[in-house]
Formats: sequence, C-alpha cells, structure tokens
Amino acid sequence: MKLPEDGRHLLKKSEFESPVPPSDYARDVLSGDGVTVADIADDFEGRLGVPVLDESGLEGRWDYELRCADTDSAVFAAAVREQLGLELIPERRVIEVLVIKSNSPPPSPSTGLPDSQPATQPATAAPESDSAQ
Repeated sequence: MKLPEDGRHLLKKSEFESPVPPSDYARDVLSGDGVTVADIADDFEGRLGVPVLDESGLEGRWDYELRCADTDSAVFAAAVREQLGLELIPERRVIEVLVIKSNSPPPSPSTGLPDSQPATQPATAAPESDSAQ
C-alpha cells in the first residue's frame, strides 16, 4: 500500500492515542479510529486474504472508514483509492513466513510435560532376590 504520486490521501488524523475498538461491524465496512496505517494494511489483508504491506510512509494514528463488500482485488483497490486516497499495487515479493508444524499444549511448569500428558512416576528398582547367590 502506497501513497499516490501526488502524495495526497483522504485519511483523517486521529485524536486518539491508541486504537479504539469498532462499535459496530458490517461485512461491507472496514473502519478504525486511532489506528496506524500498518493496522489498516492488516485489516485489508484480512479482507483480501493476501499480504498487504504498508509502504505509505505515513506515521501517527488515523481514523478511516472504507465501504466495500467486494473481495475482488481490483474492485477493492479502486474503493481504497477513491475513498482513502491510497494505492494498492499488486507486486510479487519474496517474504518470510512462520510455519507452525505441530499443535501441542505448553509444558506444565511443575513437570515440564504438556498438560495433556500425565507425569509418570520414576520407576523403583525391584529388590534383589537372595536366590541369585
């Protein structure tokens, strides 16, 4: 996500110092108060299902509202351009991703084992028999 060549955008500088949870959510509206442009990029990523990187250079917190029910990237990009003055530019990039290979519960502090695994008692040695002599 970048600023257009003329550098103008339609985001409103926020009076909030931290993000404010949205009061209502509609499928066709993305909005935020007191959010960074990186937060907006994350919202767009969730809607489009593809990575969206903030390369706008805008700092601070912003209020925005985007009305667009369409998840087609071209239609969505046009809505972003018209309503927010930001450009979504499709590019191919090499990015690092984190892959989760297993899903196991965290270890218990007392045993060091995952909570779903019962702790086993240490084996006790069987008494030696006298018949072996």
